[in-house]
Amino acid sequence: MQQHRVKAVVGRIKKASVQVLDIMDDKDGSRREELAAMSGKTVFDNFYDRLKQIKEYHRKFPDQTDQVFKEDGTLMSLEDQILQEEPIPEFTGEEVIWRSLIFSLNL
Repeated sequence: MQQHRVKAVVGRIKKASVQVLDIMDDKDGSRREELAAMSGKTVFDNFYDRLKQIKEYHRKFPDQTDQVFKEDGTLMSLEDQILQEEPIPEFTGEEVIWRSLIFSLNL
């Protein structure tokens, strides 16, 4: 089960890495535009305009967050999130027999 969890986490890391590389490639030019907005004489005006937009967005949508909560309302750690997503491994017939034998012997 641990190997399946590791495989799932590695898969998510690979997916995030591909997304980061796509952002860094800047095919649509949005990164270049953002960097241009963060330089020059109007850098502070652009900063405060963007800050105002972000604050307004969070005022409109206060429930949008990347934090995950448990059923009892407490904050769930990243480790708990990973362990919660138990991958269901598929075993061959022989593996199922050996697995049930090992669990029955408590090895």
